[in-house]
Amino acid sequence: MAEKMGATASKTYEVFVEDAKNMPDVSPCDLVVLGSPIYYEKALPSVRKFVEKNDLSGKKVALFIMCLADKFGKIGVKYTENRYVKLASEGIKGDIIAIRVFRGWILKEDKKTIEEGKEWIKRVSTAMEKGEKIPVIEHSDRKK
Repeated sequence: MAEKMGATASKTYEVFVEDAKNMPDVSPCDLVVLGSPIYYEKALPSVRKFVEKNDLSGKKVALFIMCLADKFGKIGVKYTENRYVKLASEGIKGDIIAIRVFRGWILKEDKKTIEEGKEWIKRVSTAMEKGEKIPVIEHSDRKK
């Protein structure tokens, strides 16, 4: 997902797509986009460690997670926001300008989710340019 979003954003911006476990230097970045699937009720350990080790103060941050909980209707959406989003954003000292929950997949890449990711990163870029935030936690566009 990150690579697809990065390819979309790179048409307009200088973009670096890195694995959090490599502890990339984000000091020159204005916007840091962090993403993680949810496994065993948590974001990936490498993403949590990246947030812990990097002071993102003064940075704009867009956060996305991928999980299956939204498939379970309103209860799944609420659980995702109260549990997964809260855990994934814990410790981020930067200014979170957007949060997105994408429906994950298990075996085969979901083309609809990929397209949603591309559209989301365009909106994040526009919000960044305008100094705005996307005010709500967004979820998959599919019917619950």
